[in-house]
Order: sequence, then C-alpha cells, then structure tokens
Amino acid sequence: MRSLLRAPFAADLSVVFVSVRENDLLFLRPEHRQAMSLEGSSMRELAEQNLAAEFPELKTEEIAGGVFTLSPLSDFNSGRLLLSSQWKELESKVGAPLLACVPSRDSVFLANARAANVLRKACAIEHRASGYPIAPGILELSGAGWRAWEQ
Repeated sequence: MRSLLRAPFAADLSVVFVSVRENDLLFLRPEHRQAMSLEGSSMRELAEQNLAAEFPELKTEEIAGGVFTLSPLSDFNSGRLLLSSQWKELESKVGAPLLACVPSRDSVFLANARAANVLRKACAIEHRASGYPIAPGILELSGAGWRAWEQ
C-alpha cells in the first residue's frame, strides 16, 4: 500500500488529504500533490477553504450532560477541527477551555472542562462502536490551535 499524503495536526492526529469526486473519495498520495503543483501549506489552506465553504458555521446539539456534537452528521466532521476560527466562536457558547475529541471519522464531541468525564465516556463508547475509529483522546483549544489536553 502506498503512503497517504498527511500532515501533523494535534497530539497523535494527522490531517489526511482527500479529494471528493461525485460520490467517491480519493485519498491523496504524495504523487497527487506533485500533479496538482501544491506545497504542503497550500494543500492545507485549500482543505480549510473547501471545508469552510461546505460548512460555513458550526452547529451543535447537546447529546448528554454538557457534551455536544456537530450537526448535521457528515463524513467530514472530523476534518472540521481545521476550522479554528469557528471553534473559537463556539468556545463562548460551550465555555472555556473548549475540549473536543474525534472518536470516529463522522463524530466530533465537545464540552468544557466541567463535563470532561462525560466527554471522555462518550468518546470511548463511540470509538469502540464506530466502523471508522480515529482516536479516543481529548484535545483542548488553545490560542495556537488544538493540542492534547493535559488532565
């Protein structure tokens, strides 16, 4: 299997670049970047622009005791963590520090530190149950973006 085109994100998470074509996803490899004449930073910028166009605002719904999820459900919800300006706006609604987890490709859960235990449980359950697990760890929104939550 050839390697996927990826870039570091936060904690042990990486951004994996995909191209959407009609009803299909193409996971990009290094040779695709060369064919598109894009550098690493411009690929990330393009990904962020495409996500922002598809999802101009973050909408949430509470699922349990101060834990929220993104709505509507989408295959791209995990990628929406790249939209840092939207998350900073959401932090005022949920409370600081804003915590998030990406237990699966389709799921992002968020809460503030007061609901961290409920968030941790929801993430673990979704991570085990999902057909597309990513990571059960908790991230914290900082001034520089997402990072591993140290608690």
